[in-house]
Amino acid sequence: MVLSDYATRSQTMTDHARLIATAIGARPPVRVDVALMIASAERAAAATDAVLPIATAIVAALRSANILLPMPSTIERAGIAGRAHAHKSAARMMVADLSPVQLGRIDALFIENDGARLGWLKTVPVATKTESVRDIVEQDPLVIAGDKYATLRKFAPMQIEVLEFMSARGSAASVKAINLLRDLNASGKRDVPADAPMPFRKEWRRLVVGADGRINRRLYETATMVHIRNKLWSGDIWVERSSAYRRFDSYFLSAEASAPIAAGLNLPTSADTWLAERAASLDHRLKQFAHNLSNGRLGGVWLVDGRLQITPVRTESDTEARALGNRIDGLMPRIRIAELLHDVASGTGFLGGFTNLRTGRQSDNHNALLAAILADGTNLGIA
Repeated sequence: MVLSDYATRSQTMTDHARLIATAIGARPPVRVDVALMIASAERAAAATDAVLPIATAIVAALRSANILLPMPSTIERAGIAGRAHAHKSAARMMVADLSPVQLGRIDALFIENDGARLGWLKTVPVATKTESVRDIVEQDPLVIAGDKYATLRKFAPMQIEVLEFMSARGSAASVKAINLLRDLNASGKRDVPADAPMPFRKEWRRLVVGADGRINRRLYETATMVHIRNKLWSGDIWVERSSAYRRFDSYFLSAEASAPIAAGLNLPTSADTWLAERAASLDHRLKQFAHNLSNGRLGGVWLVDGRLQITPVRTESDTEARALGNRIDGLMPRIRIAELLHDVASGTGFLGGFTNLRTGRQSDNHNALLAAILADGTNLGIA
């Protein structure tokens, strides 16, 4: 009984680790070893900003000094500090030989009120977040989104129950997936049937279906909701009685409203009439082309042994035109979309219109807010 308790007590592992370290001539890390880790990280960061080489350099330095490895968070913080030191050293080396006048001219490039060309550099992150050490960058976006499944469940079941999703024939599987989730919510069942429709990306299907062949409910529902969101944006799926996500052909003018407009533009009254006219015109032009080709009337184009031969068009270099193009290009301001959004926001104050739905307060992080606006404007999602 005593031996059983000895094996399970937490102090046993610590005691054995201390004995093993003493036997191999190693020691546990102490506070003063942080300087060693930062110095090794700084040397590695002088050549790369990548996390793995910097962490590897720290581990190698500790092992060469016969020091046991500390917690991963300690190595992480030392790597970030060493990389920051390396950045500062590189910056000092870059301006070491510059005069005060030259330094002043460089600083002027970053003054936004003077039409800065390099102001956008202020918005570029100088380092990745600390979570990258834990290989989050290698995770699939679906897995990351699935971690927020509890938040998704707060509103997704109600949306699925209330909204009526419709689609054309090409997106029927998407609506079937939504109907399946609606049935699962109504019945209280947790298991997704093996023949459930999977309209989302193929690489996500391998994540949704486990090694045992069972479908992961959390990932399946997350993938389906993301897929439906993208389909709503593209117009392949619509919501009945919705003003924002209507059926695509509902945006068209009615036949009665379009008739006078088409008559004023001298357009055919139906698509069949227009297609018939285009077909007749294309047939006439092809016959004319064939006639000219058989009589050798097409410059640079011949029919030899039943094969069409076309003389290649060679690029003609125009020095004056190229010089003018370079001059015009040099007059254009060098500005990025991030800097443009900052300039518009500072001039109009439109960011004040974006407030928190719960608190009503404005956002203090303008960079994050502008990034969200840009992502929404370009339909940039996690997919």
